Amino acid sequence: MKNFIKMLAFSFVLALMSCSEKENVMNEEIPNSTSEKFVKLAGCGGIQEVSISGNQVTYTLPISGYSNPVFQWSVTSINNTMNIVGSSTGQSVVVSFDVANFQGGELEVDVYESSNPTGVHCGDVLTFGQGDCPIPNPCDGVTGTIIEDIEACYPASHPYGRYHLNYSGNNNDVTWSVNYGTIMAQSGAAEVQVAAASLNPFTLTATINTQDGCVKSINKVIYPCDAGSGGFGK
Repeated sequence: MKNFIKMLAFSFVLALMSCSEKENVMNEEIPNSTSEKFVKLAGCGGIQEVSISGNQVTYTLPISGYSNPVFQWSVTSINNTMNIVGSSTGQSVVVSFDVANFQGGELEVDVYESSNPTGVHCGDVLTFGQGDCPIPNPCDGVTGTIIEDIEACYPASHPYGRYHLNYSGNNNDVTWSVNYGTIMAQSGAAEVQVAAASLNPFTLTATINTQDGCVKSINKVIYPCDAGSGGFGK
């Protein structure tokens, strides 16, 4: 009887050891679900800016230790204000920015060995906030106000309506247009002469186009005076 009890106790201990060993094996097989998207290997650097040309920036990802690396670049941005120009599968990539409307985005690169696409990936993500566009906005500080010198009237006659743009930049940066009426003469920001086509209001536009790449329009609604009878007046 004593021997039977000893055998039962021994079997129970073996069962406990077996369960413990199985539990350890299972724990080792559970992957770490909190691992980062990219593994920062010793030979995998961070995204670096190489050069700027106009509204385009070239970036690269320095790496070492790969035999035949595959690069996959991608961008996400608010209102599609970042776009990849050309190839997205080289070590370097060119990204264009809609500078005037840029509100933020991300540039991401994923790298893996071509012979082992399901193996360890390395890469990096570059995040841009609303004020982090790498290209200065050429229109920052560019402003102007359309000033009336002589009122435009209808029927139109010399000296016509005359206006100028209060603008601190180059006089020749400015050209004029109207949506209804006729430009009789213009000399940059200094002056434009406008013939009204009727007593209906029209929009006078001064377009600034600087050497730095800023294109900006400034508008003023003009109410022609009545040089005959009736009309809107001013």
